[in-house]
Amino acid sequence: MALPCAASVQVIQVQSASGGHEPIAGSGSTARHHGGSPVLVTTREAGRGQAYATMNGAQLREVSSRLVCRNGSGWATCRNGQSAQGEERVWDATGKGNGTFAIRVTEWAWPKSTSTTSVSIR
Repeated sequence: MALPCAASVQVIQVQSASGGHEPIAGSGSTARHHGGSPVLVTTREAGRGQAYATMNGAQLREVSSRLVCRNGSGWATCRNGQSAQGEERVWDATGKGNGTFAIRVTEWAWPKSTSTTSVSIR
């Protein structure tokens, strides 16, 4: 079954050697300083589309992804037989410095709407 089109995207976590795992709960920036190797940023799309992420304008590489389903008020890996409702992606921002992480997700289907968000990583 096809996934719904991308309705929204959010940054859910930043992980680094110096800052550890930091959940991003709707904040526009991290509270901790992140650096070292690796620096990984996790995003979640409600729906799905073509994603493009940058750190300070430099394109990032997607290192992993998983399809997710709504689980009560949260999200979880889909179980056998469930229809995916979104996707979580992990982006490698190692060596890109502190600054602005931005992601853009464009629907695959017409009318090709685009969802964007950004977060300042200290």
